Parts: sequence; structure tokens; C-alpha cells
Amino acid sequence: MIQTEAVPYTVECVDDMWFIELRDGITVETVKQMIVDMADAEIRYRLWLIPTPIDLAVDLVQGLSMFSNSQGFRSQVCAVVCPHDLTFGIGRMFENLAEADGRRVRVFRERDDAFAWLKSARQKDEGT
Repeated sequence: MIQTEAVPYTVECVDDMWFIELRDGITVETVKQMIVDMADAEIRYRLWLIPTPIDLAVDLVQGLSMFSNSQGFRSQVCAVVCPHDLTFGIGRMFENLAEADGRRVRVFRERDDAFAWLKSARQKDEGT
């Protein structure tokens, strides 16, 4: 597991899937840097956990969607866990923007549901 006090997130790789957990203090710039850092990674399946409310303006969500698309995230399959109402609504907006760009992103309230969807997407892709 990658974890550092200077960066408000953790990353863990399990069964060729990344589990990324954002912590308090996350900023748009930090998320952009994460996107850049992970753009070249071979791991396509990612579960993002956002346990605390994040209040992002609509234009920032649109900007993050366009930015992630420009960094090669089109081939990624992402499940996003947002248990809080505000963050869930923002996540759903991101999901719709990503779908419009042809990306596979789904937002969930529960980690188990997100993990099950991610595993199912992987099995379909692998034909198993």
C-alpha cells in the first residue's frame, strides 16, 4: 500500500485492481496530479473511495472530467464510492460526463457494490 502523510490519499493494488482512498484535505490539484501519475499504469480497473464530503463546483467537475479524458483514462474502468449525499451527487455528475466521453464510470454508495460491479466489468472484458 502506498501511503504518505504529505499526500491525502492511499493506493492499494489487489488482484490487478487499484483501490484509491481519498482523505481529508484532497484538492483538485492533488486529484489532477494523481490522474497524471496513474495515466500510464497498466492497471485498468480502479475503485475510488471518497469517504468525506467534497464540495466541487460544476465547472471543476467538468474540468476534471475533461482533464482525465485528456490523460488517457478513456480505457479505464472506474467505480467510485461516495457514501455522502453531496459527494454522491457530484460523483453522478462526473459519471454522466464520463459516459458522454465513452468512459466506463459508475458511482455507488457502498464499497461492496462498487467492487462487485468492477469485478463483473473485468470478467466481461476478459470473457470469463
